[in-house]
Amino acid sequence: MSKIDRISYDALYKKILSIRDEIFEEVYSKKDDTVYIEIKDSSNLEIELDYFTHIANYFSTEDNIFIRASLVELIDEIVQNYGMEIFSRIKVRWGIDALWFSAKGHFDSDEFEEYFLNVSYDLFKDSKVRAKIIQDCLPPLDCPSLKSVKNYNKPMRNKILEYIEKYKGAKWTNGEDINICRWLALKYTFNKKHISYQKLYNNLKAYNYQNN
Repeated sequence: MSKIDRISYDALYKKILSIRDEIFEEVYSKKDDTVYIEIKDSSNLEIELDYFTHIANYFSTEDNIFIRASLVELIDEIVQNYGMEIFSRIKVRWGIDALWFSAKGHFDSDEFEEYFLNVSYDLFKDSKVRAKIIQDCLPPLDCPSLKSVKNYNKPMRNKILEYIEKYKGAKWTNGEDINICRWLALKYTFNKKHISYQKLYNNLKAYNYQNN
């Protein structure tokens, strides 16, 4: 490796390290007297896809050329259908928890690269898988506008029930309350924070259980 290559790889590693610290945090458990790794509440799909992309650039192999191309296709599809602005609102964990590393020796190891390839292939290997990813985290295409974001400072269950009532039976929901929660997770912040659609849907299921 030339001196120029080494400098560029060092700079790329520093960027990856910076993104890692945007995604992960160390949390101390006094009860167990241990430190464990958590994904930050502030992390989102925009940051996580950036992480995947930079790691793929670092490991410059034929496999990673494929991964980079697949990432571009996935990003382009979401942008075309929903707009660039929604990436920072999406709270989905696409295998990112397996891509934490402790130090450069760990990052440069064959084991870490294998983890990265396995996670990436599982997520991005073909168009059907990418379509399933999009379906899992985004509402149907004909949902109400997502261009603007609203904030709600009261208990989120109130807003969930409001929109379940409003859009119950609407064609775009395909008859599924979870699609309303997917839309709501992108349209609203709750106390100025985006909440994953899974948390919104679990909140709704808890309410339905308590009232049935």
